[in-house]
Amino acid sequence: MKEVFLNTDFASDRGLAFGHGVFETMRFKNFDIPLKNKHFKRLKKGASLLNINLIDHVLDQYLADIMEKLKAKQISSGVLKLIITAGSSDSGYACPPNLEPNFFFKVRSLQEIITHTDIAMDKLGICEHRIPTNPQIASIKHLNRLDQVLASLEMQSSGFFDGIMLDHHDRIIETTSSNIFLKSRKSEWLTPEISDCGISGVMREVLINEIFPKLEVDITECNISMDTLHDSKEIFICNSVRGIVRINEVISDKGIIFECKSMSKDVADLKNMLSKTYSCFY
Repeated sequence: MKEVFLNTDFASDRGLAFGHGVFETMRFKNFDIPLKNKHFKRLKKGASLLNINLIDHVLDQYLADIMEKLKAKQISSGVLKLIITAGSSDSGYACPPNLEPNFFFKVRSLQEIITHTDIAMDKLGICEHRIPTNPQIASIKHLNRLDQVLASLEMQSSGFFDGIMLDHHDRIIETTSSNIFLKSRKSEWLTPEISDCGISGVMREVLINEIFPKLEVDITECNISMDTLHDSKEIFICNSVRGIVRINEVISDKGIIFECKSMSKDVADLKNMLSKTYSCFY
């Protein structure tokens, strides 16, 4: 099942031409997007930073129209990807003032996303491609994802579903499509500090601000080295589509550098609390 809705032609769209746009990928259940407010908060932040003329009531009406289309087709649950570009123009890089944004909306089933590959999702590689430092646009979901594309192609050619991405200081930042959490040798839960590069994911925010506190488990945002990963007791990755995915192995060009075959009570509790709090992540 796949549905695509758009309100423009492609020829002069600034998102296609320059990557001048933002996007969010959101799970929905029973025609409801449980994390909508968090996704829209980041969407609006990114639009403002990229000088995209996004008006709240226009965004709300567009989403309402999409939901009506989904109800007509009886598509009650799945994954929605919303793309908003700065609009259409023929003026080169410079953006005309008061340009009307273009909206694109794609719908896929969760099953289609989860089962699109036979590659095990519980094993990670280490990407050679590094995430560049760019504090001005760090954390927003802009359309220029070439770093993730190159890293993903690298992992695909090596037989991995996903891989850990480092910055140019050899610090762990994220994977190509998820944020990462590690349980250290001292049994402390850590996640990379994200300010100069990487994406501050919606699911990452949910775990840090809601799920860990509900379980009264501490979580620290900090710089994380490969040595810390070597010594980790447990690792999981997360995003707002797949939820929490526990990692069994991390493999570099030198072989297995992390291995954990059984799920700890900590991760089981996190997954259960996430499901209780947001039932779409069953």
